[in-house]
Amino acid sequence: VLLRPIRAVGPLMLLSMTISFAGLVLATGAVTASDSATGAIATLGTWLRLGAPGAATLVVAITLAIFASVAFAALRGVAAAYRARLINEQSLLADATFLFFALGYTVVLLPGGIGHLATAPAAFAAYKLVGVAALRRSAASAPPPRTLLVLRVFALGDRSERLYRRISAVWLRRGPITMIAGPDLIASTIQPDEFIDFARGRQGQSFVRSRGDLAQRLAAIPQDPDWDGRYRLTEVFCFDATWRSAMVALAARADAILMDLRGFTRENAGCLFELEQLAALPRIERVALYTDSSTDMLFLDECLAALREAGGPGGDDAPPSRLAVHDADDDARAAAALVTYLLRDEGATLRR
Repeated sequence: VLLRPIRAVGPLMLLSMTISFAGLVLATGAVTASDSATGAIATLGTWLRLGAPGAATLVVAITLAIFASVAFAALRGVAAAYRARLINEQSLLADATFLFFALGYTVVLLPGGIGHLATAPAAFAAYKLVGVAALRRSAASAPPPRTLLVLRVFALGDRSERLYRRISAVWLRRGPITMIAGPDLIASTIQPDEFIDFARGRQGQSFVRSRGDLAQRLAAIPQDPDWDGRYRLTEVFCFDATWRSAMVALAARADAILMDLRGFTRENAGCLFELEQLAALPRIERVALYTDSSTDMLFLDECLAALREAGGPGGDDAPPSRLAVHDADDDARAAAALVTYLLRDEGATLRR
């Protein structure tokens, strides 16, 4: 569950599986340790004409279903805690991993006495107390937040995910990230509450359908950090009729913008709209255009030249100084250079 492709939902699945199967193991152990319980199962098998093995299988299935229901209730509680900002995706990952091993060791210790059932909750409580104290202390000295808007060519797939992972690891300690939701980053960016809504068939409620929906969504974007000093990613789910308004509104709220133009060609009409809007922004401090060999640089230069001739805020510069182009040579170094550039306050430039 810690593998990159499933890490966003892995802790949730780990939590549900741990509750379901730990409950089954503990219940099975309690039944087999009781002569009266095993006798009752044998009687049930005779009555249902299943035999003892069939009755045992039925009891296991019913027990697993009961604890699976408990697990789903726990997942809904996790989603509620996430909305209340009591946890975030990083703390959930750490908590689920710690709890998994704590429960595992508890099962190993159980033959030594029923009192060992307290091992997991006691260890988990101690871990949380130490972790919360340490993280709150580090969060107290955080600099003023800066909001990053991430735009991209949606067809990049794994390349877009790798870049986002490297950028967000640093940026979410400095400020929030916003973006238009897309299938290319779903494995890295899905939030616990979004996953639960998907499991319950309610994902359609997250989409922006009108200007009123957009205003509510923007007003709900958290600007301050969670208790551990880490800011949040906010994805805006849009239909084709609403993504342009959402992009303009998100850009107006951002302090810096990263536009991943790898794979950019004349076919990407949406990116052309976004470039036009970025050039017209009156107050943005930093815009970095991220390119590589898959970018149609001739066409991009034509677009930037057209923006310059249209009288964008870049004046006579080519390209406008706030639309700095950065070539991707090595992903790790390039991501570090992008973060450094986007966080700088003075008039530094980043050009190819």
